[in-house]
Amino acid sequence: MIALSVVGDGHGSSPGGFHPDHSVSYSLDSLASSFIGNEINETDESKKINKYELPSYSSSIHDNSFSKIESFTNRMKKNFHKKKAKNQIDLIKSIESYEKALEFCLKTNDNASAAGKLHVYIGNLYMKRYLERFQKASQRKWNNLEDLGLNRPFKNESPEKEYCVEEIITLISDRSFIMNQFISYEKDLLLFSETLSNTITLERNELAYTALHHYLKGLSNFPLNINSYLGMAKLFSLYGMYFYSIPLFKRCIDMVRACRKKKNPKLFKFITEESYTSASEELAKCYLNIGNYKNSVYLFKKALSKKEFKDSSLLGYLAISLFELNPTKNRAESLHCLKLAITNSPDLGFPYACLAFINYEIPEQPKDDILDLFISSLEKSTNDPIVNHYYSKYLMNEKRFDKAFNLLRDAYMNSPPNIELYISLSKSLELIGQSSSFLQEKIKSIQVLT
Repeated sequence: MIALSVVGDGHGSSPGGFHPDHSVSYSLDSLASSFIGNEINETDESKKINKYELPSYSSSIHDNSFSKIESFTNRMKKNFHKKKAKNQIDLIKSIESYEKALEFCLKTNDNASAAGKLHVYIGNLYMKRYLERFQKASQRKWNNLEDLGLNRPFKNESPEKEYCVEEIITLISDRSFIMNQFISYEKDLLLFSETLSNTITLERNELAYTALHHYLKGLSNFPLNINSYLGMAKLFSLYGMYFYSIPLFKRCIDMVRACRKKKNPKLFKFITEESYTSASEELAKCYLNIGNYKNSVYLFKKALSKKEFKDSSLLGYLAISLFELNPTKNRAESLHCLKLAITNSPDLGFPYACLAFINYEIPEQPKDDILDLFISSLEKSTNDPIVNHYYSKYLMNEKRFDKAFNLLRDAYMNSPPNIELYISLSKSLELIGQSSSFLQEKIKSIQVLT
């Protein structure tokens, strides 16, 4: 048995600040096999192909009413991407339009495919709206240590407790990737629903809850759409719920592999190579955050090889993974990755901070040059958790503990659980004479996953 739940702080486009706690206990085997299926075995793809066969939808999928729905949703999707959702109004209008289309779909042609697509679109829109809202909220300041990691950085907001158990029952009853025996245990079912409810429906998370609701509903009606899996996995990652997100990303990868092997053109309508790339990159970031650097290095290199090593963001993440895996052995390769990232994208902030910190550990490097790199990274990024983390490590070495703590606190608030960040923050708390016991518990909860 392990304990894992989340106390929510919020999240932004740089992944959000949600942190594991020990308030909910459950069986690792029970939940892993029930909600997300067993972990993917890369050498046993052929046994998993059948579960991704295209369902035999009724002929109504081609009738006139469905064509109208499809035309309408495609037009709305095109308009939404054209606008790029620059503000809340665009997002709200798009959500309302999709919801009207969904209502029309269910009234006129109870079609699982169309309803599933609409739920996936709505889930994505709610997530975008939630991220945008947090970007504004995250600019607020926290005034004392009490606000550091607990779930009340904003006052007078109560948790939303709206999650519908019936939806979970429906999902469990219909989906083949849920073990049938799970629904026979009422106690386990209640624990499962309460775990999701306690985890997702925390303060300021009503939009995240709504997004999850639509992803679940989308899977219930449209099980082949890999975007539902990806959306849910990313949502759990933003909350730091790696226990759920890692196997879900693996499931996405496995779906693509099975699709390749089956060579069924119908499957490729729903399962794409882009999905494979996205799942691989997000999975690598999960491994980086939990300290599994060997796997993160492998996946980042694999992703970069397909992009001819031109993605500066991934190059930066690879450099971090290499350096954390073995600072002495991998320093030269890390530096090469960071210099390449800066050359490709000179306006990206965090490679400068990583490069500065790695250079700082080389005795002959001039300190003025290192400080210039940190200043460049701060100028090119706004409250980037990676920049704040590496700059704070430099400040701690320079014995500027208070400023280091403030930067680490901001990084903590604006990123999902990250084992190296937690270790740095724990050290910072001890240096300024504060207790770090609550962080030690969080570090242990992440280490369980590695």
